[in-house]
Amino acid sequence: MGKPVEGGKVKVRADFYVCPACAYRVQKKKYEEGLQVHILYVCPACGKKGEVSQPFVRKTFQGVKAIVFSCEACKEKIPITKKLKDVKKK
Repeated sequence: MGKPVEGGKVKVRADFYVCPACAYRVQKKKYEEGLQVHILYVCPACGKKGEVSQPFVRKTFQGVKAIVFSCEACKEKIPITKKLKDVKKK
């Protein structure tokens, strides 16, 4: 699925997504609600490896929009920010 392509250019402002193989159309809001993010991580606090799957929703975490999940071992909150932006310090 992706944004519609006309004349070799992607229509980024389109309010729907299109399947390139079968031309099936889905409204943007409905498609984005169903997106899942799968994360493989190493916890910065305890150093353990883990895997998490959750809905792709950005929340505000310490003043920055981020996908926030918890370490399975130590329950430390780990943010993934856009462009790996640093969270604000207190």
